Amino acid sequence: MPRPAPPVISITTALSLLLLLLTCSLHSPAVHAQFFRPKYSTFSTFVEGRGLFIGGGKAPGETTIAETFMIDLSTNWTTSSPKYEQLKDGLPVLRSSNTISPDGKLWLTSYSNRFYAYNFEQKIWGTDPYVESSSGDGDIRNFGAVTDIENGLIYVPNAFPNYMMRINTAGPSYDKVAMPPQLNETEYLSMAWSAHSQKIFLFGGLDTSKTVQSWKIFSYSSAEGWIDLSTSMKGTVPAFRYDACFVPAYDGAKMVFFGGYSASDVISGDISVLDVATLTWTKGPIAPKRSGSACAASGDYFISWSGESDSSSGPVNSTLSYDLKASRWTTTYIAPPPSATRTPRSAPTSSPTSPGSPSTIKPDDSVANSPSQVAVIVGGVLGGVAVAIVAIGFLLYRVRRKRARSSIKNSTDEPPPIPSTDNTDSSSPGTKSPRNPHFAPLIHNPAGDGGAPSRRGPQGRISQQLWSQKDIPSPPHSPIATSGSFHPFSYPISYPSPTHAPQEGSMDTSWINEGPHSPHEIVKGHSMYQGGLSDYSDFSPMTVPSYEDKGSYKDTDLILMNQIEDSRMYRSQ
Repeated sequence: MPRPAPPVISITTALSLLLLLLTCSLHSPAVHAQFFRPKYSTFSTFVEGRGLFIGGGKAPGETTIAETFMIDLSTNWTTSSPKYEQLKDGLPVLRSSNTISPDGKLWLTSYSNRFYAYNFEQKIWGTDPYVESSSGDGDIRNFGAVTDIENGLIYVPNAFPNYMMRINTAGPSYDKVAMPPQLNETEYLSMAWSAHSQKIFLFGGLDTSKTVQSWKIFSYSSAEGWIDLSTSMKGTVPAFRYDACFVPAYDGAKMVFFGGYSASDVISGDISVLDVATLTWTKGPIAPKRSGSACAASGDYFISWSGESDSSSGPVNSTLSYDLKASRWTTTYIAPPPSATRTPRSAPTSSPTSPGSPSTIKPDDSVANSPSQVAVIVGGVLGGVAVAIVAIGFLLYRVRRKRARSSIKNSTDEPPPIPSTDNTDSSSPGTKSPRNPHFAPLIHNPAGDGGAPSRRGPQGRISQQLWSQKDIPSPPHSPIATSGSFHPFSYPISYPSPTHAPQEGSMDTSWINEGPHSPHEIVKGHSMYQGGLSDYSDFSPMTVPSYEDKGSYKDTDLILMNQIEDSRMYRSQ
């Protein structure tokens, strides 16, 4: 029984698959497990359960760079393969004061006397400043910033000499809050906002002479002002540091303090956790030394990326994870469930009495276009295109080979039984009428005894097989053997006449009608080895239309061919 034809993939389908692959490669997210260039003096901030956002800094042997990316905090990963997402390159600065807007839509970063904004939804940096300091106040110093989500305020301690900058995001506009004398001109402060207590906590830093100050920690709230907490601390109080991580955990109910330089300029690997309600410190196990790293707290985990481990070795290329509940360093990060993360407040609205006016965030291709980012995107797209083309080409090659083999097999397999030659019309008993007027009766009993038509000839079964124009095979083992190219049915031929019936075992070519040939004439003549058939009395002449006669022979037309088992057609020499 002939096997079913293999599935056919058209050129249109193949091109559609290629287009789909190209679309996926152009629109797929850029999240992947790879390390970006390690840096020191970066600026960073985070949103719990969402991401740790890192920008700027300096890589070994390079000037300040504008590379910007995110470590994904919404999904689980291991410290050997964190989930990164490349963002549009931003500001080529060191240690910028930066934070997230109260509504969670903007990443605000200071540069010179302005704050610029990265729009998370549009994935662009704005060219217009979000807020700009007055000429009398001068540049905004890069000492850090925090956000009061509930009240829509942003605090920038020591943004100006002796003053803290307080930004009202409803404008946006800003005013100034006086700093306590102990904190004036202090650099490398560690600061964090506690939503739990609605306060800023500041710790450590260097004075203007670049010397380490005595141990101190302050808090600030709009209701209480500045409070010195240095003598109120309990537990194992950490040694004084500067350039250390200080981030809120559990909505600011805890504060995590890690790494930094000691008073003797030695990098530390200590980690300590402050309970804000009781002001009690708990020290954790020692970790690899870090200073100036990008840090975050999300769910039950504290995260630290890059930074310096030794003053002479440069930035490190690794990520650390600390389990806050188990009080141990681990190699995994488990993202908190969405319900456990804090929802940003709605964007503030500007009132008629609010000073200032909102800045327009515009797409910007000129802030910083990193060649490294362009190279990664172009390389990824071209690589995807190449793989898609090779895959589809190989698939088409396999399908065509399969079709060719199936055609050969179908042509040599035992064909289905021929239809009965009994053309008696059941509606008219006793009368003979062809069931299909296009086909003549096959062959009668060679004994000529007038009996029923026989299904078998002297040398084997006689069968019929229907071929369509496009299915006629021409491989080496096909019933039609060719050398060179072959143009099937390009000239008229007719079936053998009874007067030219060959003897058993003889070859005969006289039945070929040498009519007009097509321009593609390749075959000059065929011989059929009839195997001793001696009775042609019931064969009716039948002419096969020309292959190139578009009007009379189409794909839907069927040609009756007689195939005799163990018979072959050979090319005349």
